[in-house]
Amino acid sequence: MENRKWFIYALIDPRDGAIRYVGWTIDLKRRLRDHTKPSAITKRNYRANWIRSLREISMMPTMLMLQEGSGDGWQQAERRWISELRARGAQLTNTTDGGDGTPGRHPSPETCARWSEIRKGRAPHPNCIAASIDAHRGKTRPSEHMEPMRAAVRGKPKSAAHREALGAAKKGKPLSAAHRAAIGSAQTGVPHPLTPAGRVKMQEFCRANTSARKVGIDLFWANLRDDPPAYKAFIAARIAVRRMNRVNL
Repeated sequence: MENRKWFIYALIDPRDGAIRYVGWTIDLKRRLRDHTKPSAITKRNYRANWIRSLREISMMPTMLMLQEGSGDGWQQAERRWISELRARGAQLTNTTDGGDGTPGRHPSPETCARWSEIRKGRAPHPNCIAASIDAHRGKTRPSEHMEPMRAAVRGKPKSAAHREALGAAKKGKPLSAAHRAAIGSAQTGVPHPLTPAGRVKMQEFCRANTSARKVGIDLFWANLRDDPPAYKAFIAARIAVRRMNRVNL
């Protein structure tokens, strides 16, 4: 192993303070996160069963650094700590005597490509999705992070299935006051998207609809006056409705 810093750590049960696992790592925070992520505690081994029992009662193991060093020597240090704690009666969940693992392994591009192909199309576990959402809820990405993401999708046409999914997700959801205000401020001072020719067509369409509606109303009254009994019944009904409205007021 290259001259890299390493740590020997212990996982402690918060209920009684007992050490239940000993391991080694080059990143303490990341290792604790790896131990407690949903995909790790769904495994069937002694350590995963113990951590899962804590998660079921809304508790988490705590981490204690036992030793640190650099370069070689982590294997002997891990074995020594496991052996010593077991001799003291600790009920460790370790299934080996320590010293195993792949310190600082960097897979080749071919290996990464093969792993990517194996995982392609595989839906993540619902617990993984929920944990990812919880981890990112309320967090805002910096602008230097967002701009490459926007540039990657800018101008790309969305598929019909994508558009339908977006429409279904937004259907029936009322816009918040802040969202409406943001839309209004974004459109303030923006010229109408129609070209001058488009505006003329829109005005002609509105005028034609107004004229057609007026013609239809005139035709309705003309036909009604040609039938005196129907005309009298219609007028009587309108008068009755107006009288009822006055009473209700």
